[in-house]
Amino acid sequence: MLYNNILRTWPGVVSQRSLVFAQSNYSEGQLKTKQRFSERERGALSEPFLGVTDNGQPTPDLFPVRSTGVSTQLVVEAASKFLKLLTVAQLLRTQTLIKSQHRP
Repeated sequence: MLYNNILRTWPGVVSQRSLVFAQSNYSEGQLKTKQRFSERERGALSEPFLGVTDNGQPTPDLFPVRSTGVSTQLVVEAASKFLKLLTVAQLLRTQTLIKSQHRP
């Protein structure tokens, strides 16, 4: 009963519990590798996105933002439906802020 109340109160607990269970299937070496990748990912995501580069300097106008005349409505609808399926924990890992001069 208490477990069911916790699940109703915090639905993200289900995915966290599943994650802990899933992690137990990895060897210690695999878990260390996953941890190393996670740390690098957090570090990279904390840096501002500069653009595509091969020397540390972004290439200006490599992929200019311009209208193609094709509607993005179907993409927006599909993304919205996808996001509605996710738990709070999954949303936190899926979404990120994008700062761009092309976004309102």
